[in-house]
Amino acid sequence: MNREQNEIGFIDVPKEYESLDEKTKIKLCDNIIRSMLEQMDKATPKYINRITFLNEILESSLITNEEQENFEVCVVLRDIIKRLND
Repeated sequence: MNREQNEIGFIDVPKEYESLDEKTKIKLCDNIIRSMLEQMDKATPKYINRITFLNEILESSLITNEEQENFEVCVVLRDIIKRLND
């Protein structure tokens, strides 16, 4: 299924992400989530469920990165999605 997409932004994650300890990964993921939610609060109407919306954005990004074989990015996205849904 192809659909039009708009680019929202970029997230910079250290290349050594996979070698970080679990506590550091959690902290990094939480910071990314917090930052993304803050940006969404500024840019989206209040009636939109920001968690659901962010989850859809992350899932779409995960699919795109899997298709492009950006597996290092996929690892980070999966961890962020997991933290968001915990």
